[in-house]
Amino acid sequence: MKNAFTLLEVLITLAIMGIIFFTVFGVYSHTLTLTDSFNSYVEINQMAQAIIEITTKDIQSAYYQKSDNSTEANQFSFTTSSEDMEESSEDVNLLLSLATTSDLSFNNIFPASSINLVKYLLKKHNELYSLIRKQKQIQQTKWQSLELADNIKNFTLRFINHAGQEFEEWNSEDKDTYGSELPALVKVKLELKLGHLQKEFEYFIPVEGWSVQND
Repeated sequence: MKNAFTLLEVLITLAIMGIIFFTVFGVYSHTLTLTDSFNSYVEINQMAQAIIEITTKDIQSAYYQKSDNSTEANQFSFTTSSEDMEESSEDVNLLLSLATTSDLSFNNIFPASSINLVKYLLKKHNELYSLIRKQKQIQQTKWQSLELADNIKNFTLRFINHAGQEFEEWNSEDKDTYGSELPALVKVKLELKLGHLQKEFEYFIPVEGWSVQND
């Protein structure tokens, strides 16, 4: 009797090996997909957490002081509109301009020893947007720019006064319309997209800053 495999045995063996190979490959591919999805989920949450922390510190520490000269723009204003045409274009939208005691320059002790001017800009970036934070101290002329994220799908601010009314815009110079120089709350909607993963965040920032009147 010859010790050899028949053609049928070889074919059956190859078929079994093929089934095992494709099963293992399928499990491996699925594991890679789950790993990529998990990494994207972690990354998108880390980005959101960073944006939430920075915007919260800035807005929570907002500072308003009435301008002595009504003919000049008030640099201490809290506003969603600006006459600074350098910040306005088809691809760039100024979201918020404010004075705050928050500081991201990493060259001051905490709490900040001076008032900083901060602007939030939304810049078109392919099909998404970049969220940019600009800062400078009152006595300085040069702005420091920091890109917080470049995968913003949507970023909106809503302003709530002390009476509970909600506004799409805010101007601290128009106390008659809004009821106060600073809002009581700012509602933020943030939507991030990373690959096929898209996630929305919504949070409220209480404004605990200072409003100073020059009488």
